[in-house]
Parts: sequence; C-alpha cells; structure tokens
Amino acid sequence: MAVKPSRTEPIRPLLGRCVAFYSVLAQVCDTVTAGLMLSQAVYWSDRTQDGSGWFHKTCEEWSEEICLSRHEQDSARARLKMLGFLR
Repeated sequence: MAVKPSRTEPIRPLLGRCVAFYSVLAQVCDTVTAGLMLSQAVYWSDRTQDGSGWFHKTCEEWSEEICLSRHEQDSARARLKMLGFLR
C-alpha cells in the first residue's frame, strides 16, 4: 500500500508526536484499547524518575496522548487490573 504525498500534505501540520503501539499487547489484553494503554504505560514506566516504574497521568493527559475517552480509559484500566498489569 502507498499513500500519495500530495494527499497527506494537508494533514502533515496536524501530526504531533507519534505514539508507539505494540499490537501484541492488544492480543494479550484481548482489546485494542487496553493494549494501547498498556503500550503507553510501558513507555512511561521506562522513563519515570521513580525506580519502581510508578508514574502519574491524568484522564486529560491520557486523552491527549492516546485519544481514549474517559469511558474507554476506565474499561481499559479495569481490564489491565484484572490481568494483573496495573495496580
């Protein structure tokens, strides 16, 4: 598949920072939203000043970073807690 550069030119100024998404985590979590949130949690856990991997994100920060609504975040968080990935 290819995308014509002339077609993407108008949206290029809108593109911000790219978010890494490990698709295998969506398979492990059995949902794309939980996999996306876990991908970001792994990213931030690796970059925190706290040696234990703890970090803090507000609902608004999650929305800005991965475009999940409050309801989607709550569902993903519940799934990740159930699977033992989040505390």
